[in-house]
Amino acid sequence: MKRLVIIKLVAAAAFLALGCSDGAESTTQSTGSSSGGATSATVSGSGGSTGSGGSGGASTTGTGSATGTGGAGGTPEPSPGVQTERQLGSTTAPFGFYEYLPPGYNDGKPRPLMVFFHGVGENGNGTTDLKSVIKNGPPKLIASDKWAADRPFVVISPQWNGNGNCPSADYIDSVIAWSESNYHIDPKRIYMTALSCGAIGGWSYLGKYTNTKVAAAVLISGAGKGAWNAQKCNLAKTAIWAFHGDKDTTVAPDEDKFVMPLLIACPQPREDQQFTLYPNVGHDAWSQTFDLSAGHDVYAWLLANPKP
Repeated sequence: MKRLVIIKLVAAAAFLALGCSDGAESTTQSTGSSSGGATSATVSGSGGSTGSGGSGGASTTGTGSATGTGGAGGTPEPSPGVQTERQLGSTTAPFGFYEYLPPGYNDGKPRPLMVFFHGVGENGNGTTDLKSVIKNGPPKLIASDKWAADRPFVVISPQWNGNGNCPSADYIDSVIAWSESNYHIDPKRIYMTALSCGAIGGWSYLGKYTNTKVAAAVLISGAGKGAWNAQKCNLAKTAIWAFHGDKDTTVAPDEDKFVMPLLIACPQPREDQQFTLYPNVGHDAWSQTFDLSAGHDVYAWLLANPKP
């Protein structure tokens, strides 16, 4: 049973207006966690390449090669340690996606699943637009060989087609369900990561599919008030770590600032709830979070929060 987390927010004024992401240097301070007190870190916005890939139904990024048989959805299964492009129509999945299998995956043992949902700038058709998915987040780190080989996750990064909206709760559920059915997945270790419009969709998923499949979620630059209004403290049955920049003018931090203290104050028993508000950071609160340069090991935190 996790003890109550006391949150300390260090923030400047937030603004409500459309804007664009920034990668400027920033100083960030995190809230306390269930395993310790408050911590702080001074970091720089990350950069790096977005990796490479070819055309066609399947191509790879990172190191290794695509070999072997018996893969997901009837497609060839690549060697572990490789990120593979799976275009819409090349598998049984109703979406195009990037697939990463951790080293040792072919032993058939269940692995934790991480699903990643991108922002609106990476929307696309799942085929010729699919490479946009590796512009940010875990698929970017994998593609640029900045992903630790000892992370045990199967990482599925689908491309949402947009339709003028953020990913729907039902779409996210379909991605998780298809992934769980087509890979060796531990059902107690299904994790969601998302940024911007993807995180808005992630909150929507948690509001509708509360305490179902996802054990823990890292939601960055999203908006969770609708999920809170729908479920109140039932939301806290899933471990949630929300991140936001206090200068975000694309998705203002107001909703996260409203929801997360309420979740943290929910009575026990509940799962771990954390909120990190980065001072003087705009919409791009994800680069320093996913590359760990802000000092918050979100991957270790996910693994520390399986379903009971």
